[in-house]
Amino acid sequence: MQPTDTKKLSHLPPDLIYCITADFPPQTIFNLVLTSRQLAQTLLPVYYRLSAPYPAAVLQAASKSSPYLLENLLYYGASPDTTDTYGFSGLDIASRLGHNHIITTLLNYGAYLHVCKGGRQPYSLFSPLDYAAKHGHVETFSLLLSHLFARYPEEEVNEAVGRALQHAVQEKRASVISWLLTYVPPSQAHLQQALNKVVNSNLPNIAQLLLSAGADPNTLAPDQPTTLIHRAAERNRVELVELLIEAGAEIDVKDGVGLAPLHYAVKGNAVDAMELLLEAGADIDQTSTFGTAFSGAIRKNWSTGVEVLAAWGIAQGWDVKERWQMLRRQRKGKAVEEAFLRAVGAALGEEKVNECIDSESETVLSREFQGAQMQANQFLSPLQQSTKSPVNPSRLCRIFTGDG
Repeated sequence: MQPTDTKKLSHLPPDLIYCITADFPPQTIFNLVLTSRQLAQTLLPVYYRLSAPYPAAVLQAASKSSPYLLENLLYYGASPDTTDTYGFSGLDIASRLGHNHIITTLLNYGAYLHVCKGGRQPYSLFSPLDYAAKHGHVETFSLLLSHLFARYPEEEVNEAVGRALQHAVQEKRASVISWLLTYVPPSQAHLQQALNKVVNSNLPNIAQLLLSAGADPNTLAPDQPTTLIHRAAERNRVELVELLIEAGAEIDVKDGVGLAPLHYAVKGNAVDAMELLLEAGADIDQTSTFGTAFSGAIRKNWSTGVEVLAAWGIAQGWDVKERWQMLRRQRKGKAVEEAFLRAVGAALGEEKVNECIDSESETVLSREFQGAQMQANQFLSPLQQSTKSPVNPSRLCRIFTGDG
């Protein structure tokens, strides 16, 4: 239709305009509405009536946040539960975008508010409440929740709140989480599930909210026999370790194979977490099936860990010579030995370092003499059987060691 035709059409009586445009598609009528104010007054009701059966009109009104357009479409018969090919309804779209006026209009016209959704992809698996939580719309979340409590049993709504909490944690929506914990406290099971996600994702600010709401800091992981502080220590998440300790987490609790959080800190080369645990009173000598934290650091050839643990152990009264000999037996290299000696020198002075080295020299000489003694005995046994002359074992030892 040409612009000149539009001008001619605008001067016709309304009844005649209705007759002429009766077979026009909605898009053509919408174009006429945009080009002429006179035609807009006459043809808008026609546009709404013709567009009502088309899902795209309702969904576009929801996405563009146009309550006036939506209300007219619904008035002329459009379904408030209209969905696209992927199962997204107007409520889903409005909840995701935070369009509260659209949500109110749809609910007033009888839209079905799902407490939960299920099914297979590519169809929508999230409820409007889930979308509000995922996208951080606090007012939308509050609005939807009030309608859910009016329409469903409290147990179903509480379950929906628990699911929404997990989505909010996953998307790091602290504002929604804070509101939810204040006004609709979730169950302990949902709190624990959320706290597990927080530790895995390293979100200390959200962890503080959950712990303040009563989440148990000693909860076990769902897939392995470790507590939250085990995993936080292994990954060197110092803020989380500190929050968990302040909330009452057990710092010497053992996992399924007897490892404490301090062992996990050594396992993950987590120096900061290890020092924090020691400052909080962790048992440095706690043993497991794999030994102590110190022996674990030696096995890993982790010089920094050996130095830090040695400094703490010496302050608690370790037998330095005994630990030095244990370290030397592992034969892990100079870096670990030097780290231990640095800790000894810093705590006890250079004289103690020299004593360690001297004691090691004596130990080496003693082992060499014992080896020579064994060689002498092996040589002496058949000799004594074949001759009656006495043989001096000490003389043979000196021969084998090169002193004779």
